[in-house]
Amino acid sequence: MLLVVIMLAGALLGLRFKVLVLVPAIIIGSAATFWDGIAHQDSLWCTSLMTALAITVLQLGYLGGAIISGKSSRPLPDARQSTRTRSA
Repeated sequence: MLLVVIMLAGALLGLRFKVLVLVPAIIIGSAATFWDGIAHQDSLWCTSLMTALAITVLQLGYLGGAIISGKSSRPLPDARQSTRTRSA
């Protein structure tokens, strides 16, 4: 469940911000995931794996959000320009 929330957070960041926002997001997400593993008394191996997985999912979510944002904000071609090229 935590990974789904992290992926959605990455997608929201990808929709609104540039790639540099990932640096503080990765630091905060890593710390939160690491301390969550410590609080549940998981092994160091399991906690490290979950932290790495959370970073990966955050970046994939960002990539998905950036792709969606790039496709939706592409300007439409001007109709006047297309008629000029046909008649010339």
